[in-house]
Amino acid sequence: MTTLKHNTQSERLAQALERMYRRRITGIKYDLKPVYHLLRRLDNPHRELAAIHVAGTNGKGSVCAMIEAVLRVRGLRPALYTSPHLLRFNERIQIGGIPITDEALGPLIERVEEADRAAATVPGGRAATFFEFTTALAFLYFKQQAVRVAVVETGLGGRLDATNVLTPVLSVITRIALDHSQWLGTDVAAVAAEKAGIIKFERPVVRGAMPDDARAVIDRIAAERQAPLIAAEQTVSVQPVRGRHAGVRGRVSLTGSLMDYGSFKPALSGGYQLENMATAVAALETFSRIAGVSIDRQTMTTGLSHVGWPARLQQIDDDPPVLLDGAHNPDAVEALMRTVAGLWKRQPVALVTGICGDKDYRTMLRCFKRRVRRCWTVPFSGERSLDPNELAEAARQLGGDWEVSAALLEPALDAAVAWAREHNGIVLIAGSLFLAADVMKLKGVH
Repeated sequence: MTTLKHNTQSERLAQALERMYRRRITGIKYDLKPVYHLLRRLDNPHRELAAIHVAGTNGKGSVCAMIEAVLRVRGLRPALYTSPHLLRFNERIQIGGIPITDEALGPLIERVEEADRAAATVPGGRAATFFEFTTALAFLYFKQQAVRVAVVETGLGGRLDATNVLTPVLSVITRIALDHSQWLGTDVAAVAAEKAGIIKFERPVVRGAMPDDARAVIDRIAAERQAPLIAAEQTVSVQPVRGRHAGVRGRVSLTGSLMDYGSFKPALSGGYQLENMATAVAALETFSRIAGVSIDRQTMTTGLSHVGWPARLQQIDDDPPVLLDGAHNPDAVEALMRTVAGLWKRQPVALVTGICGDKDYRTMLRCFKRRVRRCWTVPFSGERSLDPNELAEAARQLGGDWEVSAALLEPALDAAVAWAREHNGIVLIAGSLFLAADVMKLKGVH
């Protein structure tokens, strides 16, 4: 009887998730009014959160994960809301590092569906999109679990992102680059203006390192809203320590505005993570001051040493080195390849890549090509995957001495490993988080 009940619950959850995923068909609707209507039907759960709200083009997920890890070590039982997930939807919504359970998720979906049906009946109302729905679901769960501190990542942009119903205690903006141009603008300044939409009147904002034109926009909007601005690159120093250990991960020295944290070995690897760490530490120190929550040296370094954030320069095999990364736009690929060049200076690179058709894949390929000698283009799960033959042809048109083949994922991985062994090289898997998820499922990586 217990098994039958469990199966019934599982089927009910699967049906609820399927209904929720079908909301993706409606696409993106850049409008906050429906979110407010929906949250009002749920008794405005977002108003009870002391939120750290994070926007940006690249690094925002890693920054969220770092902030959450340190707050968790501090004992604050923080909530974390991020997207997309890699293996299970539950990853998006966590409390104290623990994803929402299936038992909690099913009834919550049904509760938000009920509220959504009612909200859609108001004049000008409509059904919530997938991301609007999941955002409301996360906020309701956090309220039910009596969460007080939440780290919340925007989905797309900032100004009209569903998460921007928050009035956070602190806003954070990571590096800005061109992405989602059809929604956010065709130059970096326009994208920055959209991201800066999360800055609230008189609420502090931490700005990560970024291009000058983006920085100017964010600084101007912060001044207009009388929001105290903290520039991470001016207040926090993160430097690699000489004589780093073998492998991907090396020690860093960390100095903030509150103290010198000494040297330690961070969990997240890559040169671009040094910048993300500076942004996260600036945010944590700012939160410490405004919330009256002390964060000592041991808490900071322990948290940053135990961040769980897969598919960010994650080494999933050693012989040869196989690296998995979710870089999915030109700026992220450029940063990734700088790190690869720094850590594996003399070793040739075999690339397995799949890219979404709505991305600037030609520029991404140019960034890859500077270090890659052998490339396999592959499909990944979902309708956004660019045809690997089209991607391979775009790669060949760049010319040069790299060899390119289109293949299915599993044989491509096997071939890349064999090539890297033969040439004393490394394997790099990058281009999309959807691709990273497929690799993790295929290889049993967590």
